[in-house]
Amino acid sequence: MGLLLDHLEASGLDRDTVIIFTADHGDMMGDFGLLFKNKMYESSVKVPFIIRHPDFTGGKRTNSLTSHLDFLPTILDIAGTAEPSLPGSSLLPLLDDPALALHDAVFSEIYLFEPSDVKKIARSERAKRGEIAFAREKTDMHVRLMMRNQQYKCIRRGQGLRVDETELYDLLNDPEELYDLSCDSGLEPVMTAMTAKLDDFQKTQYRALAT
Repeated sequence: MGLLLDHLEASGLDRDTVIIFTADHGDMMGDFGLLFKNKMYESSVKVPFIIRHPDFTGGKRTNSLTSHLDFLPTILDIAGTAEPSLPGSSLLPLLDDPALALHDAVFSEIYLFEPSDVKKIARSERAKRGEIAFAREKTDMHVRLMMRNQQYKCIRRGQGLRVDETELYDLLNDPEELYDLSCDSGLEPVMTAMTAKLDDFQKTQYRALAT
């Protein structure tokens, strides 16, 4: 990255070049005895997102909730265009005001096939026609969902619409996610509200894949 920045500055291109540094996922790296991605803990779902824009002063940080859905609207905004139908929001306003709240909550989802399911789907008629054989089969997949707001994170694991496990973490007071509060009766209203939103999110995703 340093070499790239040096070259841009030496050539004068840094004055009209926007650089975005990010990644598609994190990695557990041994946290909780786990490796790789596919987990809904912060080590896996948090990614770097750094913007260097010649029209904005650098050195600012934000705690605003963002997601991968914001990446494309941000790039289009930088290019001077927009597509209102896209999910997500441009992150450029955060360069002016890092305290701005763009989202009340963000979601993440992972759907995992069993090896036998992969073979079945690959041999399906839809796959032979070059279509993505995903929609109906997805209802039987192993599902991991996450919703978080500024304080709480709710994680769900199951198969299809069946829920097998739910976890709740207070990220303000327990940023390392050590204490599962899903059975804390005092937080029942929080659990009820977040699981209802996860229900709606998952059903919306299934409907989108079926079209």
